[in-house]
Amino acid sequence: MVKICGRIKSKGKILSTYVFELDEVFQIGEFEHYVADICYNLDIPNPITMVKHIKNFMLFNNTQYKKEDFVEKVFFDKLELQNEA
Repeated sequence: MVKICGRIKSKGKILSTYVFELDEVFQIGEFEHYVADICYNLDIPNPITMVKHIKNFMLFNNTQYKKEDFVEKVFFDKLELQNEA
């Protein structure tokens, strides 16, 4: 089971939340697809996923995308992803 909570934060406040759920086993190769689905539902552009994001998610069950990780201009400070499964 895959369950990832995505939160858009600005100045320490949560602006929006979406919980991505999938009845399949978590696959690291699909991580970017999970992120893309979360971003689509939060109506924000997709960030650039780097190895550090995947490592943090695997080791600590969460990761953060900052403004610098987005090619397009965004209205928030960061996107947090947390493993809820």
